[in-house]
Amino acid sequence: MTARSRWWQIAYCTALDPIKARVAMVAITFGYAGLVVPILAVALPHPGIHFRWWAFWVIVAVACVEGAVMALDLRRLIGHDFGQTIPAWKVLAQVLAAVGAAGIADYAGGSRGIFGVLIVLPVLIASVVGNWPFIGVVWLASMTMLGVSSAAGGIHLGALPLVLAVYGSSSLGASAMYCNIRDAHLRSSDRFDRMAQTTEVILRTEGVDEAMGSFLPLVGGLTEVERVTAYRSGPTGMVLLATWPDDAKPTVGTPDRPPEGAPDMALLGGDTPYTIADKATVLRAWTGDGQALAVVAERARPAWWNEVSYESSVRQLAIELGLLVHHNQFLVQLDALARTDALTGLANRRELMGRLEREQARALRQGAPLSVAMIDLDLFKEYNDAFGHLEGDAVLANIGAALAERARDTDVVARYGGEEFCVVLPDTDLAGATALTTELACRVRHVPANRVVTCSAGVAQWTAGQSADDVLRIADDALYRAKAAGRDQVVMAGCPRPTTRVPRLGP
Repeated sequence: MTARSRWWQIAYCTALDPIKARVAMVAITFGYAGLVVPILAVALPHPGIHFRWWAFWVIVAVACVEGAVMALDLRRLIGHDFGQTIPAWKVLAQVLAAVGAAGIADYAGGSRGIFGVLIVLPVLIASVVGNWPFIGVVWLASMTMLGVSSAAGGIHLGALPLVLAVYGSSSLGASAMYCNIRDAHLRSSDRFDRMAQTTEVILRTEGVDEAMGSFLPLVGGLTEVERVTAYRSGPTGMVLLATWPDDAKPTVGTPDRPPEGAPDMALLGGDTPYTIADKATVLRAWTGDGQALAVVAERARPAWWNEVSYESSVRQLAIELGLLVHHNQFLVQLDALARTDALTGLANRRELMGRLEREQARALRQGAPLSVAMIDLDLFKEYNDAFGHLEGDAVLANIGAALAERARDTDVVARYGGEEFCVVLPDTDLAGATALTTELACRVRHVPANRVVTCSAGVAQWTAGQSADDVLRIADDALYRAKAAGRDQVVMAGCPRPTTRVPRLGP
């Protein structure tokens, strides 16, 4: 985009990257080539025109110097892989030299309109890379040289204002048109660059809240504002998620206290992907749980001639915000699938190990008891053989739901594998874990099935120094003792009286 400089400073229209530098160099080269042939055409015979050969040799000298300077600059740029930039004053000097050569050609040709058009060609050359002060200097120099060469060439002074008006307006109009096309291309190129960054943000973030820290600066760059804020709908209204820059104080406010001059908070709750209002632009996206995400770029409505381009950028940003939200929802669902057993909806073995290790760390830190129960269905292979695996899967799903319903909120119920379940019981000693596991075994007995399904269980209490695998192995050993003792019972690890029969409650 536009280089950081004061409005009156002569500079480039853009900080050239290697690709844009090549394009600019090609355009400038063709521009100078467009000057060489007509300028050399002054050597052709022109009836009725007194030709000045000294001017021809001056023009040739200027062309040679210009060509040599450009060749050296091009060689230096290629040598540094277009990673450097020629100083703007040097390019301006070359363009002004071309203006002088064109003026001399106009004078040498008798200023009969044959070569006057060459004087305004450098203005178009300046439009390739120059900002408006750059172009303005070249345009003033071109008009001055046109006036001088025309007057010196004998043009009627009464016609001079008309000549200057025609050439000046046409060159300035062509330059403005080219600059608009050029700036639109640069904005489009910058937009694609930022959209590529946005896609990278979407792909490497793991949550919407985290993504906002990277997404908001991109919104600020594309909308050219100094402050961007992100909100999420909550039970009490819109909750502030992030602000860019980090030290900026959002002026949008809160539902109960909007600050003076801020956009109406109702603007955040619209039902369209974006809204361009008088004081702010709002992007919206909706999560799967019905919550709304709003990104607010605080800026006035753009001028009418920039509305189409601005709305195009905003629409693309709204699409990117929606992609970001849906991508993170997909990651959440994918993470849930990676941590959940598909048949029962319980935690899978991978999630169990992670939760158990975290509970071990908490128990060690707080000095709290921690127990583990291993539960295995008795003779479940025979049930599958008798009634089919689909019926067996239905029973497993019902048993998983029964265990999860009875377990406490702090407990972790997981399907360990096959017909084996594991329950992690924080803040529970061995006696309490045995009592709870016995109640869970009663629940298993009363799960609807084609015949009564019983289970055996082993309970172990974790002690400091044991790993997750250690306590699971101890509980599993107790489980196998329950199996060996006749099934349908709960065994405590290390208990001298090994079995606790599961009471037959109900019919």
